[in-house]
Amino acid sequence: RKDRMPVSRMRNLNLPLLYTRVCLFTDVNVNTDVAYEYVRKRILSGEYPPGHALLTEALANEIQVSRTPVRDALLILETYGLVTINAHLGASVKKMDLKEFR
Repeated sequence: RKDRMPVSRMRNLNLPLLYTRVCLFTDVNVNTDVAYEYVRKRILSGEYPPGHALLTEALANEIQVSRTPVRDALLILETYGLVTINAHLGASVKKMDLKEFR
């Protein structure tokens, strides 16, 4: 769409990294939003407890989207502190202590 700023210009605005990453991912795809809401609701409801492995292929099959929107959703959830992503290990629900929870 013409009213959206190109990613190359957005990087030059000197915005905080969190704001830039969220903006980059939220306009990518409707499926990313669907995957984000699906995983977020299950984390906050306790259906996915702390330490629960979030496998992109299994989540993609549950949500009925491809793996790319699931990966994008997990990156957004990582910026909000709900998910931890480790290289070569995958994503999991972040374990929080009482100080972080407040």
